[in-house]
Amino acid sequence: RLRAMISELLQPTIQRTAGIVADVDVMRGVVAQHTRGLQEVQVGQFKAMEQVGTIASFKEEMAKWNTARRHYEMGIAEKVEEMRQQLEGFRYGLEQKESALHHLNRSVDRAVAELNRSMDEQDEQKLRFEVALDDHSRKLSNSRNE
Repeated sequence: RLRAMISELLQPTIQRTAGIVADVDVMRGVVAQHTRGLQEVQVGQFKAMEQVGTIASFKEEMAKWNTARRHYEMGIAEKVEEMRQQLEGFRYGLEQKESALHHLNRSVDRAVAELNRSMDEQDEQKLRFEVALDDHSRKLSNSRNE
C-alpha cells in the first residue's frame, strides 16, 4: 500500500524525466545528423576548391593559346564563375548548418539544465516524502505506545 502511494507520488516526476531524457536523445540524434551533414558539406567544399584550382590553372594555360581559343576561354570563365557561385552556396549552407548546430547545442544545454533541475526537484520531493513518512511512522508508534 505504501509502495503504491510512493509510486503514485513519483510517477509524474518519473514520466517528466523520461520525457526530458527522450527529448535529449532526440536532440543528440539531430546533432549527430547535422554533424554528418557538415562533414559531407566540408568534403563537397574541398572538392569544389580542388575544382576551382584546376579550372584556374586551365584558364592560365588558355591565356597562352591563340585568339581562336579565346572564345573557348570565355566559356571556361563562365564555368569558373558558376563554380564560385556554387562554392558560395556551399559556404552559405555550411554557415546555416553551423548556426543550426549552435542552436541545437544551446537547446541541449537548456535540456540538460532542465533535467538537472528536475532531478534536484525529485531529490527534494524524496526528502520531503521521507520526512513525512518518518513523522507518520513516529505518530503511529506513539499512538500504539499510548
